[in-house]
Amino acid sequence: MRSAGRFLLAFLLLGCASTHPAHEEPFTPGTPVDQVRAVRELMRVRATHGERTESFKAQLLVEPSTKRMELTAYTPLGTSAVTLFADGDRVTFLNHIEQTRWEGSAREVAFLDGIEPATWGMKIVTSSPDATGRIVISRGAGTLEITPLQLVSTDARPQAPPIPREYRCCVAPAL
Repeated sequence: MRSAGRFLLAFLLLGCASTHPAHEEPFTPGTPVDQVRAVRELMRVRATHGERTESFKAQLLVEPSTKRMELTAYTPLGTSAVTLFADGDRVTFLNHIEQTRWEGSAREVAFLDGIEPATWGMKIVTSSPDATGRIVISRGAGTLEITPLQLVSTDARPQAPPIPREYRCCVAPAL
């Protein structure tokens, strides 16, 4: 009984502990990169490759000074569909729907077009939308149409995702 009481007390104390939410404020494209720790953008994405088109919400978190980036694409229900994490040139890609994983060089990720992921991410968050409110990126038969929904400067940091053991190995990301 005494150990159950200690467990309950520890549980209650942990339940009262608060986490410090990220400090965020609006980010204006054109702000010098050295004046921000990280930039987070919530966006709507329409990805087209040949005849195939997918639309989804995504969140991009870029920390330019460490060259880290985290991109999460969401299902219509708001759960994570895919996660792409980059630390410099090293990329971890998780497809949560098909339960697959891939790790390798950014040069092997076709839609990055040979650009370091954090640089690619900063190009997206610092680009000005066109007259329709979108940022359009075309590469060969693929097109990304990005509609910014929210853009903030943040002290949040991109985090390497845990890789579930049951995910099948070595299935590379594609547009």
